[in-house]
Amino acid sequence: MGRLGAPHGLRGELKVKNLVKTEQWGGYGPFINQQDEELPQLTLRGAGTTMLVKLDGVDTPEDAARYKGAYLYTAVENFPELAEDEVYLAALYGQKVHDHSGAEIGTVRDLYDAGSHPALVVALANEAEAMVPLAEEYVQSTEPVQLTEAAQALLDIYTQ
Repeated sequence: MGRLGAPHGLRGELKVKNLVKTEQWGGYGPFINQQDEELPQLTLRGAGTTMLVKLDGVDTPEDAARYKGAYLYTAVENFPELAEDEVYLAALYGQKVHDHSGAEIGTVRDLYDAGSHPALVVALANEAEAMVPLAEEYVQSTEPVQLTEAAQALLDIYTQ
């Protein structure tokens, strides 16, 4: 759902990188981190890329600092249904990436907000990383992540 950033202010709030639409956070809990530890109840404020999160019982910047870098997860069954052509960006993390012929070429390591659309940061087999725009021209499917021939031309730059 998101990744906690640096503490903000004096009340124990943290910046948060939003990995889903803001209005989709309501009622999703409980949240867990990457070690499957349940996090305190949270309150979210702000919108877009300037969101802040307040965890219950975390009241100082020092307390908040121990959560910096934690990813917020929740059970997929708590997510609302999507249209057939939609995908939750958070669901793409760790997915195997295949070229246009179906051969596995890497893994989605991160997502980058490129403005008009996100870009997949793909860890390639040769230990290089490549950015692929998450757009129909470059990604023909997201389940599994399969790239188009146009995307393959981009990746060729990173593999030479």
